[in-house]
Amino acid sequence: MHCASCSALITRKLKKTAGVEEANVNYGANKARIRFDPAQVNEQGLIAAVKAAGYGAVVANEQDKEADKKRRFDEIRSYRRKFWIGLILSLPMLGFMVLSFLPHSKIHDFILPSMGIVSLLLATPVQFWLGAGFYRGFWSSLKMGTFSMDSLIAIGTSTAYIYSLWNLMSHFLTEGTVIGEIHDLYFEVAALLITFVLLGKWLEARAKGATSEAIQKLMGLQAKTARVLRDGETVDVPIEDVQAGDTVIVRPGEKVPVDGVVTKGLTSIDESMLTGESIPVEKKEGDRVFGATMNGHGSIEFKAEKVGAETALAQIIRFVEEAQGSKAPIQAFADWISSWFVPAVIAVAILTFAIWMVLGAGITFALLAFVSVIVIACPCAMGLATPTSIMVATGKGAEQGILIRGGEPLEAAKKIDTMVFDKTGTLTKGKPEVTDIIALSSTEEKLLQLAASLEQGSEHPLAESIVNHAKAKNLTLSSTEDFKAIPGHGIEGILEGKKYFLGNRKLMEKFNIDTKAIENQLQTLEEKGKTAMILSDERQVLGIVAVADTLKETSKEAVERLGNMGIEVYMITGDNKRTAQAIAKSLGIRNVLAEVLPEQKASEVKKLQEQGKKVAMVGDGINDSPALAQADLGIAMGSGTDIAMETGGIVLVKNDLRDVVTAIKLSRATVNKIKQNMFFALFFNVIGIPIAARAFMHWGIILRPELAGLAMAFSSVSVVTNSLLLKGFHPLKRNWLSDLAPVFMAVGFTALFLGFAKLSSATTEDMSSSGQKLPEISRSASDLDSPITRNTDGTVVIKLETREVISELAPGTTYQYWTYNGTVPGPFLRVREGDTVEVQLTHAADDEEASQDISFDLVPTALADGGETEDAHADDSGGAHAEEGHATHSIDLHAVTGPGGGSVLTQVRDGETKIFRFKANRPGVYVYHCASPHVPTHIANGMYGLIVVEPKKGLEPVDKEFYIMQGELYTAGALGRKGHQEFSKAKLLAEKPEYFIFNGRTGALAGSGALRASVGERIRLYVGVGGFVPSNFHVIGAVFDKVYPEGAISSEPLRNVQTTIIPAGGSAVVEFTVDVPGMYLLVDHSLTRSVDRGALGELIVEGPRNSEIFSAINPDPNHTHADLAIWVEGEPIDLSAEKYMLNEESNDPEKETKPHLHDGNALVIHRHKPGQSIGEFLEAIDIVATNRCITFDDQSSLGSAELRPTSGRSLCDEGVKRWQMFVNGTERPFDPSYVFADLDQILLTYGATEEQVSEQLQSLSDDACLYSQTCPERGKPPVENCVADPAVPCTDQ
Repeated sequence: MHCASCSALITRKLKKTAGVEEANVNYGANKARIRFDPAQVNEQGLIAAVKAAGYGAVVANEQDKEADKKRRFDEIRSYRRKFWIGLILSLPMLGFMVLSFLPHSKIHDFILPSMGIVSLLLATPVQFWLGAGFYRGFWSSLKMGTFSMDSLIAIGTSTAYIYSLWNLMSHFLTEGTVIGEIHDLYFEVAALLITFVLLGKWLEARAKGATSEAIQKLMGLQAKTARVLRDGETVDVPIEDVQAGDTVIVRPGEKVPVDGVVTKGLTSIDESMLTGESIPVEKKEGDRVFGATMNGHGSIEFKAEKVGAETALAQIIRFVEEAQGSKAPIQAFADWISSWFVPAVIAVAILTFAIWMVLGAGITFALLAFVSVIVIACPCAMGLATPTSIMVATGKGAEQGILIRGGEPLEAAKKIDTMVFDKTGTLTKGKPEVTDIIALSSTEEKLLQLAASLEQGSEHPLAESIVNHAKAKNLTLSSTEDFKAIPGHGIEGILEGKKYFLGNRKLMEKFNIDTKAIENQLQTLEEKGKTAMILSDERQVLGIVAVADTLKETSKEAVERLGNMGIEVYMITGDNKRTAQAIAKSLGIRNVLAEVLPEQKASEVKKLQEQGKKVAMVGDGINDSPALAQADLGIAMGSGTDIAMETGGIVLVKNDLRDVVTAIKLSRATVNKIKQNMFFALFFNVIGIPIAARAFMHWGIILRPELAGLAMAFSSVSVVTNSLLLKGFHPLKRNWLSDLAPVFMAVGFTALFLGFAKLSSATTEDMSSSGQKLPEISRSASDLDSPITRNTDGTVVIKLETREVISELAPGTTYQYWTYNGTVPGPFLRVREGDTVEVQLTHAADDEEASQDISFDLVPTALADGGETEDAHADDSGGAHAEEGHATHSIDLHAVTGPGGGSVLTQVRDGETKIFRFKANRPGVYVYHCASPHVPTHIANGMYGLIVVEPKKGLEPVDKEFYIMQGELYTAGALGRKGHQEFSKAKLLAEKPEYFIFNGRTGALAGSGALRASVGERIRLYVGVGGFVPSNFHVIGAVFDKVYPEGAISSEPLRNVQTTIIPAGGSAVVEFTVDVPGMYLLVDHSLTRSVDRGALGELIVEGPRNSEIFSAINPDPNHTHADLAIWVEGEPIDLSAEKYMLNEESNDPEKETKPHLHDGNALVIHRHKPGQSIGEFLEAIDIVATNRCITFDDQSSLGSAELRPTSGRSLCDEGVKRWQMFVNGTERPFDPSYVFADLDQILLTYGATEEQVSEQLQSLSDDACLYSQTCPERGKPPVENCVADPAVPCTDQ
């Protein structure tokens, strides 16, 4: 088989064969497992079916353990030989291809005449001898009515070969010779393509061989000979000749050849190769030994019991082989894609050829594109994604003593969120001992004798412990008549003509025997984790026998580690609740299913599954088998010989519960690896096919067919190599190489394509750097220096640089800004009244690095801007600017008293610097902007900022200062248009901006850019308008204590101002104190500019609440009034049950209490528990919610009978129904972790129509209106205890 398509073809052929019930062909293992009816078809018939599909097959020899290794070696050797032959034949043609780029060299002139015929002679054996397997595969797929990987190779190489042969023959028919310069010959394409594919197959075969190393290692453990005792003599025989019943002798340091029971001698044996346990196990007479384990220093004789295919090692090998040949459910997706992949690729290739022909590219160009598309497509990588990962993972699991039954349990283990442990024999050692004997009417010995005599007939572990305890005390046991076991209760029987009962309380209740007298003693024993059994006759209780099972040393650690992984742990047992709780508490298990009869375990697992949980059951694999079968994943505990292979999807050889954690971690790593492989297999084709089709040739990215074939080969190798990284898995260490592999593969694939593309095109230029991250255009509102503290005048040197920057205007929208120092607004300039200010303005040259953002040369030192050095962000338009005014910039500072505010002295072109000075003699806050023609264009594109001239007496101190400038942007595209937007001068002239912005872009002052302060702080905002539209500046939730209009900071301020008007080219200073925490919005109160067009900022204030200044008014002082309405299927959830009402012993408003309803309202819930999330609230009212699912644990929480399902029913996956969440009227993604904020109004609705959502939002608004400051719908202020009903007017209390 050459690829996954081959395995699919063979599978289809086998399934069509009469008598075949199931067929699974594993491309990774080169094996098929077939279940068939011998009455209809035999092995030879199956082999014939495979041959009819165009492939060969033989029956695998179970005895010949070296057959697989030899076959793999032969396959690797064959591919290696073919590759080297192909390379030798192709290298001369590769040389011809290189010479074609050196047309004027002497060697080119010498070889040119014979290139055509030599290429034909070299390419023909490669095409039809080395490539024969591809033609056979192509023919086989055609017979099956489909296409395969071989089809792609055959079609692609044949196209190149036949096209070249056609041109060669045309030359011969025209010129009468095959010597001379012949154009359009691509024999090297066909030859190199096949050679590179063979290279890929060679590397892939080597990698696949590595995936089966685990099997080879296990097989290598087997001893080759055995020393047996026959007819009184010791003879060495081949391992295959050992028979059950033989006496086998093992000397120190030798391997145990087969499984058996020790009959003589004492030794210690290293069983690590089977169990992973490094500590040798002591063996004496009667102990069991296993084949392939290593004997220590003693000599032993043992009786052979299991030989050949029955030994523990043979079972493990078979188990792992079956697992490696299995398919994970996710493989079905890969198979589905592969089935459509090849026909789709052929269609794309034909379409590529047709498009290039229509575009006039020429037959040669179109044909090479066709061939490249054909050969780069790789279904192999997709086919290898799953089986190679499973092969490595199951082998790795076997090394750890974890046997995994293939892909299905591996994938199931990845999804497990609930783990159910059986108690006896799983969490405990399963060897209980008698701890207490309490006799009420006789001696302890007599009581023990009666109990042990009864238990002789039972096979229960507890019965065995009682019998063993009696024998240890040398008590004589009586025979029991009419013995009867009562499952889940106990036993009964007749001793010396008298009937006795031994069991739990249920047994006593069944036969009306009073146990009140011993209840305290029973409880005491049970609270210690002991199982107490009551012995009685037909009239009264005779006594108590208590038994305790010892916990395994690793149980607690395993439970703790599962909890850390986010897996919920349950313990299931038939013990009474007290005993079970005591044991569970010692292990850290919170969830206990006690008093569960054996036949009820499966139903308990099913109940958990009905809650939406993915459940794994861990048991001993025998009496827990129904539960193991019911669970999403069964994990069976076992020993080297008694492995319940058919019971669980995973078998733990060592009986160590920590291996449960290891198995889950391994499965997660494996499924992640499968998904990585599948992603990159698709990623390869998604990237590779467009490149091969030459869709990016405009950027110099083209791919020659032979390099496309090499890239295809590398994709398969990379997938197998990625799977092999699972070999580095360790349960306690992170496999960094495996975790980082996706990054390396993404980078590697991209580099591979780009490298090959560059190699393919002799004219490819350097790759552009257009993909780099866009610079941030917005200047932070907090990017301003502290007020000036010096008392003397100085000379301030301000250095500004004009830059043109492409940056993000809004998410998904970019714009080319004109700026000072790379940001909008420009730097916040700060000088003192009386200072001499020197302004140095530089127009950044296209080929120069930008200078420092702002620099100063002061005597004494003063800072004009607190910014740090930034990189230049010059545009790439070159020196010849197309736009009018683009080539010249300047600066007009409104603080300057002189012509043009300095602009007449600072008209700078590319690379120029101009300097002027002015005296800062008038305190105030002033705008500066560019004043080069066309002046409005420069300003509209972002060239503005603020300069403050502080009075000599200084500014009044405040806690925080912020710098804000409002502007407009006139984009050619409409508001919200994605992509790069050009400046529209027409819209500027019409004064119709698309965007209003604070500090350069939408959202600049929100989120991470928001202004931040603490309660009680005094804030000063320097606000300017750089554009042409006056601003009605307002902070929602604040009153300005002081406003200095027009930036006149030396004048008397206006006080207690709600909104201040800032003219175009003007400024204002506002000061206010924040008294309460929360989010305050900065807006232009012409609100469409803020709500719809972008001029919206946030001020986040943190600190303690101040209810004297700001609080809600409502009937209950414990409320904080976060209003929540919940609807399902258009009906309100009825939460009026008493269980949801407030049960409050204290009126302390800080006390956390359960959610409740107010005034019996069935819709609106007022959250008063600080820090509570949506998910916590829903959980508290018995609703389990995920993004696309709602589950009612309690049917009383539904609003109407029509909606009320049976308890625990889930409303998942019903059409397109989903949760929607609205916070204060705005829809947000449904997020159970969202934490209520004070005064939030929240609507949660499930499966609602648009009309229903609108009605529900209005209903919530009507109810919440009661607590707002005014009720416009009712025209009255809120009144305490008013019923929240729109039909009832709010008048009097």
